[in-house]
Amino acid sequence: MFLERLTRAIAEGSTEIRFGGSHYTHAVCIEEGWFRVRRLVERREDAEAFLREHGHYTPENAEDLRRPGESLFESRTVEALEPWLAQRWPV
Repeated sequence: MFLERLTRAIAEGSTEIRFGGSHYTHAVCIEEGWFRVRRLVERREDAEAFLREHGHYTPENAEDLRRPGESLFESRTVEALEPWLAQRWPV
């Protein structure tokens, strides 16, 4: 599940791995040796600019425009993320 995808992405050099419900809402960001779970946030001005330019705005567009925001949890290892993540999502 997610931990397998996370482990593969890290091995491939990814530094931001998104996850959540049917549309991604959070990301594990690898920063300075820390694994940080961050909420993905959408800036209103980005959404409005997209709508002006394209004439439509869908949940998929919102998902693409979201950027990592506040850190909700951090750890030095992937293994230490598991208990925290498992309380909220299937891992």
